[in-house]
Amino acid sequence: MAPQLPLYLIRFSQTHTSFRPAELEALERLLNESLRKAPGNAASGFTEGLAAHLRGRGIAANKVRIEVEVVRYEDGSPFCLVRFRLYVRSSQKVGRPATISNGVEQSQTTAEEGLHVAGVQAEDSGTELEVDEVLLSYVAQEFVRRAVQAKGIYEIWGLAGAGLQGHLVTCRGTGAMPNTVGVPPDDSGPVLPSPKTPLHPLYSDLHTSTRKMSQHRWTPYQNSATLKFKFTIDSFNHSRSSPDQRDIINSFAYLDFGGQVRMKDANQEWVVFEEWEGPPSLPISDGLGEVAAFDNTRRELRRLYFGRTISTKTLRPLIERHDLKKRPYISTTSMDAELALMTANVALAGPGKIFLDPFCGTGGFLVAAAELGAWVLGSDIDGRSFRGKSDHGLDAGVGKNVKKYGLQDGFGGCLTSDLVNTPFQTSGRRWLDGIISDPPYGVREGLKVLGTRNGPVGLDHEDSPRTPHLIDGVPAHTLPGYVAPKKPYSFERMLGDVLDFAARTLVDGGRLAFWMPSANEDELGRKVEVAVPKHHALILRHVCVQRFNRWSRSLLVYERRPGDLETLLIDGLKAGVAKREAGSNKADDLNPFRRRYFQAFTVHSNEDTGG
Repeated sequence: MAPQLPLYLIRFSQTHTSFRPAELEALERLLNESLRKAPGNAASGFTEGLAAHLRGRGIAANKVRIEVEVVRYEDGSPFCLVRFRLYVRSSQKVGRPATISNGVEQSQTTAEEGLHVAGVQAEDSGTELEVDEVLLSYVAQEFVRRAVQAKGIYEIWGLAGAGLQGHLVTCRGTGAMPNTVGVPPDDSGPVLPSPKTPLHPLYSDLHTSTRKMSQHRWTPYQNSATLKFKFTIDSFNHSRSSPDQRDIINSFAYLDFGGQVRMKDANQEWVVFEEWEGPPSLPISDGLGEVAAFDNTRRELRRLYFGRTISTKTLRPLIERHDLKKRPYISTTSMDAELALMTANVALAGPGKIFLDPFCGTGGFLVAAAELGAWVLGSDIDGRSFRGKSDHGLDAGVGKNVKKYGLQDGFGGCLTSDLVNTPFQTSGRRWLDGIISDPPYGVREGLKVLGTRNGPVGLDHEDSPRTPHLIDGVPAHTLPGYVAPKKPYSFERMLGDVLDFAARTLVDGGRLAFWMPSANEDELGRKVEVAVPKHHALILRHVCVQRFNRWSRSLLVYERRPGDLETLLIDGLKAGVAKREAGSNKADDLNPFRRRYFQAFTVHSNEDTGG
């Protein structure tokens, strides 16, 4: 059997699991964007080690394309196996055929299960590079550097368990420590004695796999007198006692590494990952204050992975740094820091890009995008939401948050405006790289738009004459404390206007990522499918759902198609909106989600009372 490219394991956190496919696709896009930028460009955020390694082989980094193959992934598991392939681009560009999965248009790549990770408009395959494991380790480090959900990435040395038999192959590439000479695989080496099998017979398969997949990597570590290493046990859905962990670690003694075991200042780490299935152990009390763990006998060890740590440097520390409890300016509707960072990430926020939040509120998305390097702008129909109540500038409102994190250089400011009557340019040259937002749901109060109920409002009446309202002969809007009049606004119309605005302002390949609420059931308690708005100029890339009790909200990620805008059609939304708006100005009539949100409580209340 021909040698295969090395496998890498991505260890995810267990929060917001439905967002993982979107993040993997975004990480691949961001990695290739950084490669395309000229070497030495500070805006690339690019690891010099990878560029230097490519230069050493006479290859310009901006000519390289990296493709990520998801080898194995299952919903509910925090472990994802991937491979990296490197290609040298040729001058011709072609589009790859797309696949549709759950209504989401995706570029097609090869994956054995579930996920497809690839760029939207990928170049031709080009010439595949012969790679070594040092080069791939640089690629892996760069890949997870922008991850919010991933805890780290690991080079697979062995694996065992359900569904993994097909991956028990000899890996190609040289096994070399940095600054050491690579040692080729040696299939004719001595037959090692079978290790003692600790705790579970699946470990015998893991040790067999480790010898087969990684024996060519051992020599540099065995001969190193300066090696400082440690072993770690990571059990998912289970916990191991200290004696069990020692037994597992000692079973790898046949690796015979040189150097010293150092748990605190190790320069190399190997991790044994256990994947258990079944309900976790539950704490039980004897009623006297003593608590013990009830070992659930239905739990089963399904898979084992053994790997060397490549990198644990991800964006996870930013979640704690941006915790809302530590911010000087928030409100009850401020977006959770982790979700804000994930939204900015899948929208491909980064250095050299302009991002806008047209419903900025307290600026959670502005801070997240600026933290990732973008230059950000915000607007909101109520200027008090981003100004605060005290001083002006960076000493009040959103400015306090920006100043706290030292993001002043990436903050362009906020202005009072709605999306319909926006002062931002919506014709001519498109200028935005990304739009991220959490539009109002209209639950606490009906949605509003600037204007009067009977006056000309919106883009459909640009040519209508407008006479300013006067107070004592002075235009009212120039007086201190002026509050602009507002009129009811349809929820569907708002969604349509968001897509319309994005189609008019996003550059080719620019992304729109916004949150949309939906009820999980209709008036009769039946499950309903989420109706996702569409626009002919935008490609729907991802739908990431966050479920609550009776309602959900989805992060919708769109990408601007290349080419000029022709006619703005939003799949029937305009026609439906016109009839609703003509018939009623009530908040519930203009917002089906708001109506269903409150009806849910009414229906369940009637059922409880027999009404």
